[in-house]
Amino acid sequence: MVTDLLPLLDKSEELVNCFKKRGFS
Repeated sequence: MVTDLLPLLDKSEELVNCFKKRGFS
């Protein structure tokens, strides 16, 4: 179960980094 969520967490972190680069907090 937890291992299934790990890829999603990686994707979420990627999205957060994208937003930060664009100036969103």
